[in-house]
Amino acid sequence: MGPVIHLIGLLTDQNSSFARGAALALPAIRAALWSDRGNLSAQSGLEIGTDVMLKDLGDLPLSDDDCAADDALILRAVTESVEADAFPLLLGGDHAVTHPILDGPLYISVDLDGIDPSEAPGVAHPEPGGLTVREVLSIIAKQRARIVGADIVELNPARDVNDITAIVAAKLVREIAAQMHQNYDHI
Repeated sequence: MGPVIHLIGLLTDQNSSFARGAALALPAIRAALWSDRGNLSAQSGLEIGTDVMLKDLGDLPLSDDDCAADDALILRAVTESVEADAFPLLLGGDHAVTHPILDGPLYISVDLDGIDPSEAPGVAHPEPGGLTVREVLSIIAKQRARIVGADIVELNPARDVNDITAIVAAKLVREIAAQMHQNYDHI
């Protein structure tokens, strides 16, 4: 069995530069991840809960008004995860949550704003001509370095259409967790 992946929620959007709402993303991502509408299998064939151990640690109690205190909480949660021989996979919030987390060889940060709005409309800064989900998945699948952590950020549920972006974020959780597992086993 490979490593345990710790899913950690970061409910904050204090650094959003345009439309706030990314702090509301976590319930939408979790609902899409655990929904009966989909499954827990990654494209590699690995399945969350069977092949990949994903433990949801809930949300950190971020203040959303004190960046230094929030950064310290995030860093502590990541450090505790690593010290427990687990891999942190964080869900944001806005992209500023990445700053205190950056722990090693490869840290993956997925900013949902960079995905074409036809595939991820629920973001503050839609980027027409952005990456497709297939392109993002291809990039993740090509990584061979040991992944020490990851985050998926900038989902704004108030702008999402039919939970499309939440479903994309849940897919990315499965794929990144599976890639963490595979890279752990092969390095």
